[in-house]
Amino acid sequence: MLLSTMKLVLLLPTFVLGFPTENCVPKMRLRKNRSPVLLTTIRAEDFRMGVKSQLSPLHFQSPLVSHRMSSLSLRSTLQERSDSGNDKAQETKAFLQLCELLDVKPAGLLRLEQCKKSGIRGVFANRSLSKGDMVMSISLSFCLRDDQSPSWMMEIADDLGGLCNPSAWATRLAAILLDRQLDRERDHATALWLSLLPDPDHLRASLPIHWSESVLLSAQCTALELAVDTAFFPRAHAIEVLLKALNSIDDAIHAIQHMNEAARRSLCENALDIVQTRTSRLGEDDRGPPLRVLAPVFDFINHPSCGSANAYFALEGGASPHLVVRATREITDDSEVCIDYGDSARPGWKCLSSYGFVPNYKLGVSEEEDATHLAEVLIEGSRYQVGPTTIPGDMVAAVARILDPSIDENAPLQLTSTLAIELARRLSDAASQLIAEPIDSSSLNTRNIYTGDDVEEVCVANSVSSQLSGELRLHQHRVLMACSLGLRDFATANNDT
Repeated sequence: MLLSTMKLVLLLPTFVLGFPTENCVPKMRLRKNRSPVLLTTIRAEDFRMGVKSQLSPLHFQSPLVSHRMSSLSLRSTLQERSDSGNDKAQETKAFLQLCELLDVKPAGLLRLEQCKKSGIRGVFANRSLSKGDMVMSISLSFCLRDDQSPSWMMEIADDLGGLCNPSAWATRLAAILLDRQLDRERDHATALWLSLLPDPDHLRASLPIHWSESVLLSAQCTALELAVDTAFFPRAHAIEVLLKALNSIDDAIHAIQHMNEAARRSLCENALDIVQTRTSRLGEDDRGPPLRVLAPVFDFINHPSCGSANAYFALEGGASPHLVVRATREITDDSEVCIDYGDSARPGWKCLSSYGFVPNYKLGVSEEEDATHLAEVLIEGSRYQVGPTTIPGDMVAAVARILDPSIDENAPLQLTSTLAIELARRLSDAASQLIAEPIDSSSLNTRNIYTGDDVEEVCVANSVSSQLSGELRLHQHRVLMACSLGLRDFATANNDT
């Protein structure tokens, strides 16, 4: 049985549910100056399932779940994973040259390589750093900024509602990136940076906005489906605006003169993919909209897959602004430098939707961290979100009324052992369904990614998208099982039967 493979850590206190005046859904906390929040076309709001909740969430101490599922022992292949065919020595050399050309300080401190454990490409420190030490600094003059636009975008300014329209920042930034990509006389630093970016096809396959309906549904996550639906039309509009701009300069740029419509569209799609996954937000305050930038070198720093970040970033320098990364704690020699991507990386479905990977978060590390890991569960036609140590009060009340329809809806609700066991059973059933039927990736197609007949490339895309779908299911499975086991322990410690 599945439960026999779990290691349980006891125990938890009794809890009584009441009727608060505040919002009951767990809120996600934004960590200042550490959040390169990028939601190109996804609304920056918390997803809430089912009816509006009127009860406090139940909090309890959850056991640490540790188990192995060989069929779903998956890793992200797109979180800065370098293509296996690349020459790693050349890649490392290119990164060092890029740092030199962009005058990244401190000189010689960072290197780009694959993590030996995960195989994911990241930025590593060549020497030890103490808390507060500068990890890197790059001038904003070397960054692509959303407050600037190429001259050829002026002709379609009306389609953006004016080039200064804050909501069009992703389109402006994608246009700047396209301008650099199409410039035959671009500088060597730009050429090096572009050469180090992820493979376009793999990057595209990692983002759910491009997945086929079958792959998206296989993730079994309504929140992810809603995020994709919300993103679809704004993104389609951005693509059309960029295409119109490119078509207007057909004769002026040699690189696109012989491109057909599909190739140009693919170019625009990739530009938006890069903007979505690599943009940082700076200087958010009351003076105006924040500045979004694509910062070479900095954009190779990963979000921690497990554990906490060891660095943060901020805008420093006053009249000569620099994007500066500093250590939040000691960073030992040869350790990877990681920053926290903030709310856009939590919960797991939002990280996948925004950045194209599912973090391997550890459950049970801290109550604050556990509150950001949420999974969906369906109860009598209504959807709720639960965490490893929290469940919505409305969900508890709904199950209580199923067990006893005569319960007064206005009376305070106490969590009994019987109720806890029933909740645990429903959660474990939902968790089991997430891993019951592995996906045959060979039968899945990826939406609008490949226009040719390269079967091998299509299979690679299928493998990437279906693997990420499986990773999200496994992540939600772990959250549901942690919550279920915590409720069972609660029932054992507070047996009232």
